[in-house]
Amino acid sequence: MNTHPMPPDDEPARDTPFCKALRCRVHTADEAFAIAATHRRRAAEARSSMPAVIESHQDRCRATALEQRALNHDEIVAVCLRHAARLEPPNQRDPGCALATPLDTAAPERVVVNGVAAEVMPFRCGRWYFRCPQILPVNARHWHGPHADRQAAIDDLGQRTALPVLTRKQVEAKRYHGYFGETGGVPVILHLCRLTGATVLTPFVLAEETEP
Repeated sequence: MNTHPMPPDDEPARDTPFCKALRCRVHTADEAFAIAATHRRRAAEARSSMPAVIESHQDRCRATALEQRALNHDEIVAVCLRHAARLEPPNQRDPGCALATPLDTAAPERVVVNGVAAEVMPFRCGRWYFRCPQILPVNARHWHGPHADRQAAIDDLGQRTALPVLTRKQVEAKRYHGYFGETGGVPVILHLCRLTGATVLTPFVLAEETEP
C-alpha cells in the first residue's frame, strides 16, 4: 500500500533530463518509491547539517548551499512520486488495460534475437509482451509492451537490439566529438541502448552509400 504523500496535482512539472531518465529506466512504482525515499533521506541529512546559529558569513553561505541541496532533493522526490502514481499498480504499463499481467497458465516462450535471450508471452489482456531476464542493469528486466501479437513483440525486440547503422559522415561526427573508439580492434561508438536506456559502447554497421 502506498503510504508516500503525493505532490499536488496542480504543481508544475518540468521535463528535466532526470525526468526523461526516470521514464526510460524506472518501470515500477516500487522502484520510483525507493528512489524517492533515498532522496527524502538526503534532503533530511542536508537540513540536519545546517548550522544551528548563523555567526559568520561562512555559516550563512554554508546554510544557503545546504538548503539549496535539500530543495533539489525535494524536487527529485516530487518527480519520483508523480512517476510512481502513473505506474501504479506495478508492471501495469498500459493505462488502457487493467489486465496487463502475465497469464498464470502460460509459460513464457524463450527466444534469442540478435544474440539477446528473451522471454515472450501473452498477457491477460490478450496482447503480447517480452522481457530479457539476463540483461543488465537489473532494473531493465521489466516487461516491454503491449504488442498486437507474438511477431510484433519479437520485431520490437529486434529493433531495440539491432546494431546502429551509421553513414561515414555520422561516423566522422562521432569521432570528432569523442564518441568513437576501438575495443579489441573492433570499431565501437557510444550509443544509447533502446532496450535498457543505458549508454553503452557498441559495434555498428556502416551504411552502404551510393554515389550521387
